[in-house]
Amino acid sequence: MEIAYHVIVLAVAAFSLIKGWKYGFIRQMGGILGLSFGCVVAHLFCRPASDIIADLHIWPIDNIAASFVNDLIGASLVYALTYCTLWCLGRILAEAMSVLSTGVLDSIFGAIICTTKYLIALSIFFNFAVASNPQSVLMKYACYDDGNIVEGVMLIAPYSLGCQSYWDLAHRIQLKEARKISYNLRHTSGVILMDSAPNINLS
Repeated sequence: MEIAYHVIVLAVAAFSLIKGWKYGFIRQMGGILGLSFGCVVAHLFCRPASDIIADLHIWPIDNIAASFVNDLIGASLVYALTYCTLWCLGRILAEAMSVLSTGVLDSIFGAIICTTKYLIALSIFFNFAVASNPQSVLMKYACYDDGNIVEGVMLIAPYSLGCQSYWDLAHRIQLKEARKISYNLRHTSGVILMDSAPNINLS
């Protein structure tokens, strides 16, 4: 199961590279505009969108991942709406420029753009998966901090869209566990002190 995430990343990357090479750069003009403006607009409106999502109570407010999920949903929706809008407009431009879509450079840049789009989508999916189960193998991979490809993919969405990263969620989980341990230690110490107190016979 642990290697499955690496296989998924490699499969998505390979598929998107082939598809991007086939379609080229010019024919993806709609996607290029959607990707570029989508990331910029997501950075600008991530926080307001997150506040709106929080007011809808889509995720339980007492859940430790609530803030992370609201941020991710807000940024993803802004990105998706902007992408779809610009994609539709860009299709017209792509048709007009289709006569220029020849050559190796067109295919290379097309492969890069297509791979970027697919990896952002995969990164959003991985981050949602971590929010659903913070104790999963995926979170362990992400927190290894050894430069593995799963960790790299998971960081794409936060950096591209301006939302919180899984590191923020992991930090909150660590703080919660630390408070729990501290509370248990204080509670246990109190019990030990009471048990070890000398018995005084008042009779």
